[in-house]
Amino acid sequence: MEIIAEKRTALGKQNKKIRRERKIPAVMYGKDFKPVNLVVGLLEFDRIFKEAGESTLVDLNIDGKKEKTLITEVQVHPVT
Repeated sequence: MEIIAEKRTALGKQNKKIRRERKIPAVMYGKDFKPVNLVVGLLEFDRIFKEAGESTLVDLNIDGKKEKTLITEVQVHPVT
């Protein structure tokens, strides 16, 4: 299972534009490196999250570089 992601520079209120494009903001973090802000396709993430859940390692492809990751927290954006 692989999620394709891109690095993002948009933060805060600029994430509205990302969500309108059917993508979601994400953050990859760990013990040995600084947090990386990412953008992931919504449909692709939903499909993989339903299959993998929060207990399976997933390959995260960030601009061609693969990292093994674990999905630990999913926050739902409230409908306004």
